[in-house]
Amino acid sequence: MQTTTRSTNCARISKQRLKILLFLTLFLGNFALQAQNMSNYITINTQKNVEIRLKIGSNAPNTPIKIVSGDKEYPLTIGVGYEPSAYYETGCDSMVIYGDITYFNCINNQAKVTGFDFSHNDELLSINCINNHISALDVSNCTKLQGLYCAKNKFTVRSLDLLYCSLPDKNGGDPVYLEPIDDVNDNLDTVLASNKQNALSKNWLVCYYSDDTEVPETEGNYDCSSASDDIALSMVSIYPNPVDEILFVNANSENITVEIFGSNGQIISKTTNKTELNVKNLPTGTYITKIHTPKGVFTKKFIKL
Repeated sequence: MQTTTRSTNCARISKQRLKILLFLTLFLGNFALQAQNMSNYITINTQKNVEIRLKIGSNAPNTPIKIVSGDKEYPLTIGVGYEPSAYYETGCDSMVIYGDITYFNCINNQAKVTGFDFSHNDELLSINCINNHISALDVSNCTKLQGLYCAKNKFTVRSLDLLYCSLPDKNGGDPVYLEPIDDVNDNLDTVLASNKQNALSKNWLVCYYSDDTEVPETEGNYDCSSASDDIALSMVSIYPNPVDEILFVNANSENITVEIFGSNGQIISKTTNKTELNVKNLPTGTYITKIHTPKGVFTKKFIKL
């Protein structure tokens, strides 16, 4: 009788242990599935309290993604290729998308989107950001990129030339497409004044978005080999501008010191190794930042709303 009781108790304990083991397996497995790769992210400069249209995708099934904007958070699980388009409301003047995104589509947001920072995602294969209000774009860290579609934006001749210089080298394979213009009615004079040879030399075809045909020969003579200062300057930026709450500093380096000066020249704050500055409590007005980086000191002006 004692042996039977002991056997029954052992069986009961074994079942309890099995239940605990199954629970922990399911819990930890679910946690692993939901954990985003927080070291891979894309930052979008946006207006506050607006809906942003996004269409994103991955190269792997069940890829966890998190979209964060102020107090708004959207955890997602995406699959291979593009997911359907969806709209996400912003809670501040920026939006950060965490996770292993390889396909990025953020189009037709017009003035609601004014900038992108792709420097922290080197897995991107395709970027489509047509019909926004961006004036510059740096894809130098996107070494796997196979297509860039950025027509109907606010590029200048200089920012187009710097974009060409930032393109990753694709020689040794099939040509890839850069489409900074929709058709002949979309900022054609600006494109023709740039030097598309800097893109062609890296095996990028500069084409119209509407039909994928190449734009005519351009007239510019910008030389990437002598543009190190311009490129360094273009890689240091602050956004959004004007700003309401959080000012982001993009310097492609974590070793930075940022000083903020008022209009009277007096220093207001000094931070080290921070790329997100809370300026919510600053009075409305114009301010100057001095950004100290390993490549030099850069001065930028911003407006506090």
